[in-house]
Amino acid sequence: MLLRNFWQWRDAKQEFVKLDEMVEKSRLTLLKRALLLIYPEKARQVFDFIEKRLGSSFYYRDASILIQKELKQKYELTPVQLITFGFLCPDHEFKSRLTLFMYT
Repeated sequence: MLLRNFWQWRDAKQEFVKLDEMVEKSRLTLLKRALLLIYPEKARQVFDFIEKRLGSSFYYRDASILIQKELKQKYELTPVQLITFGFLCPDHEFKSRLTLFMYT
C-alpha cells in the first residue's frame, strides 16, 4: 500500500491524505484484501463495523475519528494492529504511532 510522499513520513508538515477528501474505493478495497490476509477474523469484524458506522463511502476525517475513539478499545488492537489498520486513514495520529514504533 503506497502512501503519497511516503519518504517524508517524519516531516511534521507533510500530510499523507487530506482529511476533507473521500476515501477512495480502490484504496479501501486493497487495504481490506491485505488486512484480511494478515488478520482474517479481526479485519472482517473491523471492516463490518466501519461499514455499519460510516457506510460504504466516507471521508478520511470520519475514519480517523472512528479509529481513534472506537476501534482501538472495541477490538483491543495492539500497537502494530493500530498501525496496520491506520493505513485506512494515515493522518497525524498514524504518523505519531509510526514514529513511536520506529524509535522504541
